[in-house]
Amino acid sequence: MHPAPEHPRPPVSEAPAGKTPDACCAVAREHACARLILDLARYTDSGDYAAALALFSDDAVMDRDGEIFSGIAALRLAYAQRPAPRITRHVLSNIVVQLEGVDRARASSYVTVYRHMREPGQGDPPYRMPGADVLGEYQDRLVHTAAGWRLVSRITRTVFQFRDSKKG
Repeated sequence: MHPAPEHPRPPVSEAPAGKTPDACCAVAREHACARLILDLARYTDSGDYAAALALFSDDAVMDRDGEIFSGIAALRLAYAQRPAPRITRHVLSNIVVQLEGVDRARASSYVTVYRHMREPGQGDPPYRMPGADVLGEYQDRLVHTAAGWRLVSRITRTVFQFRDSKKG
């Protein structure tokens, strides 16, 4: 049996031995960026598209497997076109944030997407389904603004497609 790996990063409230509180600020910035990525998935899945859109900069660009959405208006239209009966869950993992100064960051993460089209008259969850639709990767660029961290760009690439389904 292998011993549990040590966690090299301290809690946000504590500075590592021999480090200044600025190191803690860096961890806090990384955490804020990771939280934004998670919040975007949760808002999208819950249908709170206004909250999801608020996490993007006005000039944000999303590249979803080659389909480009430039600017907040294009992103708003993309969200508006999501079918109402579609239920999604974007399950994120392996989120890695790399700071580029105090106000910019890059992040990568894996996403497993589950989709279900609710049929008329279909009851409440749980819904039976064969499994995930896709496993993909996000490559994000973020910027810190007066309103907090915002997504400037997202590149989404499907790595594995498990079944035929519409994107979303």
